[in-house]
Order: sequence, then C-alpha cells, then structure tokens
Amino acid sequence: MKRSVLKKKKKRTPLKIKRTFVMVCALLLIGGMCIAIAADFNFGTSAGAFQKIPTIAQTTSAASETVLSTTLETTAETTTETTALTRSETQNEANTVKYPQKPVDRKKSNASGFHNPPDGTGKMVALTFDDGPHSKVTEGVLNVLGKYGAKATFFVLGNRAATHETTLKRAIGMGCEVESHSNIHAHLVQLSPAALAKDMMNANNSIEKYSGVRPKMLRPPYGETNKEMRAIVAMPIVLWSIDTRDWAYHDADNTKRSAARREKDMQKVVNEVRDLVRDGDIVLMHDIYSFTQEAAEIVIAKLAEQHWQMVTVSELFEAKGITLENGKIYRGAWVE
Repeated sequence: MKRSVLKKKKKRTPLKIKRTFVMVCALLLIGGMCIAIAADFNFGTSAGAFQKIPTIAQTTSAASETVLSTTLETTAETTTETTALTRSETQNEANTVKYPQKPVDRKKSNASGFHNPPDGTGKMVALTFDDGPHSKVTEGVLNVLGKYGAKATFFVLGNRAATHETTLKRAIGMGCEVESHSNIHAHLVQLSPAALAKDMMNANNSIEKYSGVRPKMLRPPYGETNKEMRAIVAMPIVLWSIDTRDWAYHDADNTKRSAARREKDMQKVVNEVRDLVRDGDIVLMHDIYSFTQEAAEIVIAKLAEQHWQMVTVSELFEAKGITLENGKIYRGAWVE
C-alpha cells in the first residue's frame, strides 16, 4: 500500500493585506507624480495662473539659441482684461498686457442717449478702424465721415496697403490718419526681436509708400504688448477705451442671419458707444465687415447729432495737451 503524500497547502494572503499593498503603491505613485509636477511648476499668484519654470533641458536649449529664435520675455506688469472678451478669449501670458480695462469710474449715459456736451462746446472722441483697408467697407466709412465732416484713424496692415493705395490716399486727403496695425497681424509679443523689427519695418515702409505718410504710432494686433516689444517698436502704443465688438456680430462663413437678429446685433454695437462714450475716448471698430460699415453710419450720425467732435487720435491728444511718447500705452485722452 502506497503511502499518500500529504501536500502542504500554501497559505493565502488575506485580501485585506493585498488591498493595503495596492493602496500603498498607488499613494507612492501619486506622490512621485506630485513631486514631478511641483518641480516643473511654480504655483504663483499672478493672475491666478500657474507660471511654468523651465526645466534643465529647456534652459540649456534656450541658452544655445540665437537672437533669431529667442522669444520675447514677458514683463512683470499687472494683467488687465476687459469685461467683453475679444478674439483671444483667454490670456496665455499672465504678464502680457492685452485688452484694456474699461475705466472703473465710467457711468452710463441717461435715457436720452449720447451725452450732451456742456455749453454746446462739443466733446471729442476718436473713432478708429483696424485690419483694413478694404475696397468697399473703408470707402463706405470714408463716405459717411465726409457726410458729417468727421475724421477717424485707420490702423492698417502693411500687407494690404499696396492693393488699396487709392483708398489710403483718399483717407489722408480727407484729414484722416493712417497708422500701423503691424504687417501681417501676427502676435507681436511672440515674435523674436529680429522678426518683430522686420515686421515693423515692412509695415511702416509699405504704409508710407502707398499712403504718402509714415506711421508714427502702433496698435498691436489683439491689443497685446509687453515691455520688450514696446522697446523694439519705439512708437506710442494706442489701444482703446471702448470695444464695440463689431467683429463678433458680422455674418461669418457666408451664413446670413435673419433681419431681426442682424438689427439686434447692430443695436448692441451702437449701444456700446452710446452707453459708455465720454470725452477723450478711443472707439475700436474694424473696417473689413459690411456690418461694421452699417453700424458706423448709425454711430457717426448719432455722435454728430449730439455735437461730438470726431477727430483723429493725434488731434485728440493734442487738444487735451498730451504728448504721445514712444513705448507708452494710451487708451484714451481723458480730462478727469
């Protein structure tokens, strides 16, 4: 009779111990990830955003780059933003000044509409148009300006000047102002110093060639600016105090809105000026949309009816006794 061999049973690890082991491993993994993240980020308080710190590899790479590939550094100025967001709805650069904040002490007009100037003397406002020129829209805006004896400042793109020479010279002839909006509408704060200088030179040369007047001020695309950019540009930076958001309401992709919807959107643009305008303001619009042309006709007619003087940016600051300086940011010429 064969002996039965008794096999020793292996003891099973209790389920509770297994779960504890898995939890410990998970905590160690999460802890390692947190350490890695903490090493790569500085939890700053500026604008409530994370400020990334370059890693050793990034720092070494950056040190070996030439000026042509060096990105402009941002400054430690406080970020401001409007209540009405424009094309870029978020601010990636915490220290880059973008859309100017509307004055906190601004008060809406009374129910009668535009503010009535005191003693009938007429207050001043500068209407400005970006992104043009446009063969139909800019010409249409010039027509209505001429009708009311008004002037405006056109911040044009250098790469559009050659094909709109007649329009630019007409604007100059009417006493309007033609200034720079860069050459190709790039994010200027993201360009290398060499690329930025080249863009400015190309824009200014082109605008001067086809308008007959060299630009003396800049409105950077998207309203983006920082200290390094302003030093290279070496021009006054003219932003705005009233953003009509006209670009947000135009017919996009050839999709037509109903007449009722278009009228409602038109009223929003008019109301933005009507409710906020005050002496010394700079109003932002874009002369590349037929929608803007129609809105501008209403706005200009209303301003003229209320005896507003619609002048160029240069005339506005000169009248207020303010000298524009290179590298400084201007949103309006208010007499407080």
